[in-house]
Amino acid sequence: MATLSGNKVKDTYSSLLKLESNTVTGTLKDVEDGAGTASALKLSTDTVEVNGTLSFTSAPTTDSAELTALLIDGSNNVVKRELDTSAFTSGAVNTFETISVSGQTDVVADSSTDTLTLAAGTGIDITTNAATDTITIANDAYGFKTISVSGQTDVVADAVEDTLTFVAGTGITITTSPSTDEVTITSSAGTGTPMMSIRPGSSTALTSTYAIPTTASIDNTSDTGSYEVNNTGGELSLSSNKGIKVEEAGLLRIDIGLVLEVTSSNTSIEISVGRERPDGATFTAIQEIERDKSTSGNTAIGYTLFTPGRVDDVYIYKIKASTGSANLLQTSTFTVTKLE
Repeated sequence: MATLSGNKVKDTYSSLLKLESNTVTGTLKDVEDGAGTASALKLSTDTVEVNGTLSFTSAPTTDSAELTALLIDGSNNVVKRELDTSAFTSGAVNTFETISVSGQTDVVADSSTDTLTLAAGTGIDITTNAATDTITIANDAYGFKTISVSGQTDVVADAVEDTLTFVAGTGITITTSPSTDEVTITSSAGTGTPMMSIRPGSSTALTSTYAIPTTASIDNTSDTGSYEVNNTGGELSLSSNKGIKVEEAGLLRIDIGLVLEVTSSNTSIEISVGRERPDGATFTAIQEIERDKSTSGNTAIGYTLFTPGRVDDVYIYKIKASTGSANLLQTSTFTVTKLE
């Protein structure tokens, strides 16, 4: 440390520090050397100002438990502020400089304040929520691109907003419900008139040979001799009362509801539904099915089929037990409906 001991004032005045004028007042004054050269320090009665860099010979010690800090305000004044514990636990700030998408050119930030913009493409909707810091990316186009029907050429959408049109064919009605997003396809042909159902005349023991059960009666009519649908010219007798005769051509619905008593295990039942001319021509099968039952006991076989009806054809069913044994019960039904 420099000393003035043994030195004359005239030889050392330039090394002495003084105020630029008079005494310390409420106004900041430069601290100068003896030659009048101003230093980086200014003083007043209540303020110390440094014009330049304030440095320490060695850095002050740090303590994360102490939450009082000195900060610089907007007027470059040193102020004391109380911090919370997060000021010392946040750690480093992590961010991404590059955004990569497979097969696309990278988007690289050009500065620390650069902005990444998300653009909504076709069929995409982007919404933001500043309050929750949320970006929502959603698909705003709904639908199927391809509509397939077995045995038909696919219907493929030609554009994102293409329209699929349902066309009602003969005997079909199509209705829509926009509120429930439903399309209803129904038969406008109704249930047909009349619907007649024949029953077996008695419980019939099935053998390995096809049998055509003799009919005892039909529902919703008192006739017992012949059975016609949409008859306009009077009843026509059918030999042995075994089927339903259709007098007018048109679409038919045939409902098979057979009830059987299976009397042995592993019994296989075969059913053939078909048509024959009223003059006794060869039986022509429309559909044949087989049902198996591994244990004895009662069982029901039911299904529905549709077929074009020909004038004066007789619609009948044949049944047999190809293996095992069973009895066809009188509660069975064979129903033919003429659709309008």
